Amino acid sequence: MKVLIVGAGTFGEILIKYLKPNGYEIAVMDVDSQRCEDISNQYDILVLKGDVTDMDDLNEIKVKEYDFLITATGDSEKNILGGLLAKELGARCVIARIHDPRLSKIAEKLSITHTICPEIVAVEKILSIVKMENVSYNKRKDFDRQR
Repeated sequence: MKVLIVGAGTFGEILIKYLKPNGYEIAVMDVDSQRCEDISNQYDILVLKGDVTDMDDLNEIKVKEYDFLITATGDSEKNILGGLLAKELGARCVIARIHDPRLSKIAEKLSITHTICPEIVAVEKILSIVKMENVSYNKRKDFDRQR
């Protein structure tokens, strides 16, 4: 499966590290020439300098040929606009990283296939840990009472 990652920052690079070994064909687009060069030197993937909000750049990379487009820049609004443009140009599945939960809901209504809100994901993970630790704590407490 082909994945286009837009944004070659820390988050984009983590995506590369996790997706590439799992057999995904990865391409990366970023506006920063130096970052593009760095990623190109580190990974055997297609790297293009371009802006996700520029329809010509999206057409040049042939966005409709990708199974997934992941907008991973640090700019939620850019991720939304780029995702919408990509959908308009035929992208099948757009996953956008959006920091504001309110914008995340709106983006999904506007045809972004999936949104990821890091703050919500972090809260869900913390809640899961707290619940698990609470169960563990209660079991230890019950055990201590039985002794």
